[in-house]
Amino acid sequence: MSAQWITAKEYTDIKYETTDNGSIAKITINRPHVRNAFRPLTVHEMLNALNAAHEDPKVGVVILTGEGPDAFCSGGDQKVRGNAGYIGEDGVPRLNILDVQRTIRTMPKPVVAMVAGYAINTVVPLEDLEEETLSWCRQMLRHSPLALRCLKASLNADCDGQMGLLDLAGNATLLYYMSEEAKEGKNAFVEKRAPDFSKFPRLP
Repeated sequence: MSAQWITAKEYTDIKYETTDNGSIAKITINRPHVRNAFRPLTVHEMLNALNAAHEDPKVGVVILTGEGPDAFCSGGDQKVRGNAGYIGEDGVPRLNILDVQRTIRTMPKPVVAMVAGYAINTVVPLEDLEEETLSWCRQMLRHSPLALRCLKASLNADCDGQMGLLDLAGNATLLYYMSEEAKEGKNAFVEKRAPDFSKFPRLP
């Protein structure tokens, strides 16, 4: 059954839409020209939309996806990556995609990734992707909201200690971004050339 998506809020880098009388929300990274790479504004808008879905009592399931057939999200936009994170209009470098990951984890509603590309929950032809995702969402909506909330919390409970690993990984990424080695990799990507890592030692 196809969906009639209604724009729930206007953004620059993402789309926030609802369907099925507002019970299913869809957040779409809308930067297909860079394979949906995120910049700080993208992340800020995703957090805002996730919070809107969290606070809306009509929303029971959230879909997270990317615009177009080529990529769900190719990661951070290297053209705005500085030496300590991704730089927005305020000039501050950030790795705030970690905040999105935390928000998805702690939201008491299911969040479903609708990915054009490789997947492990199920695989369908691209033209059937949205229909299949909606089918999963509607199946979840038939269940008790409180049961879904508890189920998601229970799936998280056995590995909540991994949130510390997430922070550690973020700090390690920050340290790497500030290294000359990482700068060479980023510059090579932006300049469309092969990176030259020969000047960096391969320590034993």
